[in-house]
This record gives sequence, C-alpha cells and structure tokens, in this order.
Amino acid sequence: MFGSCWSGGECRGIGGIVVFVASKKIEELERPSFTMETNTQINTYIESLSEETAADLRALHALMLQWIPNGKLWFDNGLNGDNKVVTNPTIGYGSYPHTFANKTNKELFQIGISATKSGISVYVMGIRNKLNLAQTFGEKLGKAKVSGYCISFKKCEDLNLGVLEEVVRQGLGITCSNR
Repeated sequence: MFGSCWSGGECRGIGGIVVFVASKKIEELERPSFTMETNTQINTYIESLSEETAADLRALHALMLQWIPNGKLWFDNGLNGDNKVVTNPTIGYGSYPHTFANKTNKELFQIGISATKSGISVYVMGIRNKLNLAQTFGEKLGKAKVSGYCISFKKCEDLNLGVLEEVVRQGLGITCSNR
C-alpha cells in the first residue's frame, strides 16, 4: 500500500495498515532531506518517552514520512524564547505560511505529532472550520478525541490508520490551498 520499506527496519501491521518500524535511529535511514540536527532532536525526544509511547510515536513518525515523503521535517521542543514550556515537544511535517490574528506571518508545519500526558496527538494545521475535522472524521477514526485541529488517542492500535491517512491528505490539501 505504501511501497517498499526502507532498509534498516521491518514492515508490520498496525491497525490493518503495514508500516515501517525503524530498527535504526532516524539519521541512519536513507532519506536525504533530513538534517542531522533535526534527526538528533527527534531521536532524543522519542527515546525520552516510555517504551510503549516511543514505539507508537516511532511507528506514527514512519507513517508520516511515507505519507509526506517530500515535506520539510521539523522539531519544536515546546519552549518559548525565555526557555519556558509552552507546548509539548512536536515533530512536524510539511510547511505552510500562517497568518496569525495580529496579522504577523510565520512558517509552520502542516501536520504535527506529539506525545502528551494522555497519549499521542496529531495536529492538522490550517483548518479554518473548527468543526470540520470532528464532523467528517470523528466517528471513523476509532477510539480518539477529535477537536478543531487535533486528534488525541492513547495508542496507535486505537485508530483506523487508513482514515488517519485521509485526514493527513486532506490537511495537506487545506494548507496548500490556503497559500
């Protein structure tokens, strides 16, 4: 479904979808658009998580790389300029220009994933109609809480990953059309 797997890992089923699970660290995989600093930050972040959460986030990260093969890879450590925690660390994919309410512009990731206290969240940026995600995909996603631009769940096995792929593709289309 997603083409061949990269060397250095294995393909296995999660929720009916075959995903690549890296047995190597991200920077050891053959993907030229990665920067070493971003890979190191992502690996350090994933390795800091509980074993179960790290395994799920690693699998979800591999899916995102398959679904967004040419997207910019981001890592946001969740700290502001004063080194205060303002959000959970987030791995981001893709890029789009976002205009804030105060009319300032900033480049942001299109899709983000993050471990949270209650599990994992997937962020779909650029959605203007905050009810669309929940109304369109909420019941089909599986055991997940869906809000304006966030899908929260405990484990990857709780999700219908085929529907999550639809969400990601729609999210990418939204941010591309908002340019």
